[in-house]
Amino acid sequence: MKLTFLVCLLVAGAYGYNRETFKGRLNPRGTQTVENLMRDMIRRVNDLIKQNVKVNNMQLGPIRVDSFRVTNLDTHNINVIMDSNRLGVKVNNARVHLKAHLSAEVGVWPFVVRVGGQFDTYGDNINAKIDSGVGVRSGRLYSNGMGCNLHVGNPRVDLHLPIINHLANMVVRGIMPHVTGGVCEGIKKYGVGMVNGVFQTIPTNINVFNAFRLEFPIHNFRSWSRHLVAGVGMEVRPINNKGVSYSDIRLIALPEAEDGHMACATVSDFVLNTASRTFIPVGRTFKVDVGSILSLFFKTIFTKTMFVQGTIVQSPKILAEPTEIILNVKASGRLLDHEGKVIPNTETKPIELRVSAPNNQTPMFKTVTVEVRGPITLKVTVDLAGIIDYIVKNIDTLYKTKGNIGLVKRASGGDMTRVLNEMFFSKYFAGFSLKLSARHGSLVACVSGQPNSNAKNIVYHRLRQSFYG
Repeated sequence: MKLTFLVCLLVAGAYGYNRETFKGRLNPRGTQTVENLMRDMIRRVNDLIKQNVKVNNMQLGPIRVDSFRVTNLDTHNINVIMDSNRLGVKVNNARVHLKAHLSAEVGVWPFVVRVGGQFDTYGDNINAKIDSGVGVRSGRLYSNGMGCNLHVGNPRVDLHLPIINHLANMVVRGIMPHVTGGVCEGIKKYGVGMVNGVFQTIPTNINVFNAFRLEFPIHNFRSWSRHLVAGVGMEVRPINNKGVSYSDIRLIALPEAEDGHMACATVSDFVLNTASRTFIPVGRTFKVDVGSILSLFFKTIFTKTMFVQGTIVQSPKILAEPTEIILNVKASGRLLDHEGKVIPNTETKPIELRVSAPNNQTPMFKTVTVEVRGPITLKVTVDLAGIIDYIVKNIDTLYKTKGNIGLVKRASGGDMTRVLNEMFFSKYFAGFSLKLSARHGSLVACVSGQPNSNAKNIVYHRLRQSFYG
């Protein structure tokens, strides 16, 4: 019985693992970049708090707050927690200084005495750690418990009156452990619900432009030693949410992608093939105006309107392999006249088109093999590198007008990375690099890049809006 149960667990685990069709990975270098960004953003938030958190002339019961402001707030020393499937943050040696002018009116018959003064509160050597255990349930992340630790090493107040000040500090230091303990108890009690509320708002499917649905339930989550990996069962479905047929679509376990870059993503060719069956299903027809094309070359022979109508017999199937990318599609065809009627005796049996191209070649797409099987048999090798070169050259020409380095070599992986950087990423990232590769059944993309001032200012602008409205 125990053996049977163990086998069932292994099978279930293997099934869940193999259902991963997209895997995102944040590597230690990426984690370090995230921490640096958090420190910078927290420093800016601290500045905004000091500038904007001010209170004047507020009545709190018998106490009147003539003024209140945050004089000092330092929480820049922050680290990300990623260990044993726990996520959180840790702050070390934080400091705070709050300054308030308080007053109160005390009735001493027959007079009213106003008592007031400056009230300074300090907190030094503040250490805090807040984290949550994270698991996967029903395709979503969930929190299975909050952890909290908060310690104020040196709390003190300054009432600028020695006798009262001494007594007040005795009270503050005595109650501070109870205050920090109460804060942590509140986080542990209510934090799980808050975190799960956030996780529940993260959708597991998106209707994209009312054209298709992108499904991505989470199947696996791991965090350890400053690594973070999430495996998602991504697939593309029709908008009616009816899944496509999986027959003859392979589903292979995704490889790990760790090569020193900051972040990597691995996509199974299963995702591409569900997309092809969603957009180009079996039975879909298409029509090509061949009469106009042929009349360009043989004007005196082909003078009538004529179309080739095809019907998809096998949806396009894409296979990713370590050394090549393969595309297969099968369709039957017939000729139509200008009225859209089938020309007799032009029905053809299904014709299979197979296109393969090496993915590790320089220049790219130098030798693309096109093979036709069926009533017509044909196999040719074509050179598409010139087209890629032409596209890269035009982008590079625009880039060179800005005084940058032009095209150095023909369309290679490095050139494509640089072109993507020129077109999209250089505005927001410094030192951007992209590495594309293929494995058996999957495509892998790894990126590195430090967010520059433009990217940081976009985030900072949003932060300022939250303060200024």
